[in-house]
Amino acid sequence: MDADDELFSTDSLEALWKSAKKTNSKAAIGSNKLRKNGKILSEDNIADSNELKHHFELTKLIEKFASGRQKRELPSCNLILRTNLGIRYPNIRSAEDHWLVTKLLMLHSSDIAICPYPIYAIYSLDGDDTKKNKSNEIWLDQRNRLSYIARTWSTLLTTKRHILGMGMEGTVWLQHNQVVKEFYPWTMSDVKVQEIKILLSSDKDIPIPKVTWQKYGGMWRYQTAYNGKTMPGEKIAKKINSSISHKTVSSRCRYS
Repeated sequence: MDADDELFSTDSLEALWKSAKKTNSKAAIGSNKLRKNGKILSEDNIADSNELKHHFELTKLIEKFASGRQKRELPSCNLILRTNLGIRYPNIRSAEDHWLVTKLLMLHSSDIAICPYPIYAIYSLDGDDTKKNKSNEIWLDQRNRLSYIARTWSTLLTTKRHILGMGMEGTVWLQHNQVVKEFYPWTMSDVKVQEIKILLSSDKDIPIPKVTWQKYGGMWRYQTAYNGKTMPGEKIAKKINSSISHKTVSSRCRYS
């Protein structure tokens, strides 16, 4: 919260925390009001589980506010998160809260508590940072990108892909013993692919599996063979837990 924002009531934070504790959830999302020119706006931003916990409905919400068709946005600022989850905060200049909450809801919807009431906070639209961000091209660009990744992630969930990871660069899934990574249009170009191919050419002695590149629907993908009985994500988690138990790495090691 910024200096000109405030909790709605004395029990707002406690209620949000209790909603997460009661359900043993990883996180909780609440509701908020908005203040402009010193007055509280009539339309509240209510956290609706029917909208937030279903990826198809979530995508529709994101597309509406990203395109300017509605003012109500994702209630991302009303988030409390359990510690030691290993979840990384997006390193971007705008809409970072939206990216974080979208990923949480897409991947962990059953572990997110939704607390519509009591209202959590009142946010001011009069701050210098808010006004500056909305006049900046980065503000609009990041919302358009958010809309794109929401559609992408929702499609993968609909087609029941075995998703290994969703990040700022692309999405990774397991398909027919192949690990596939698809990059977002703005993260990988033809020039970059050629540079990577040269760096990973077969005549170099480097401990990296063979990579096959393919352009699919205008977007670059690469895939590598996966040979093993344990899913990649499970293998990483087991390795880290084993290392922690044997004290070969710090218990504060983060992964996602």
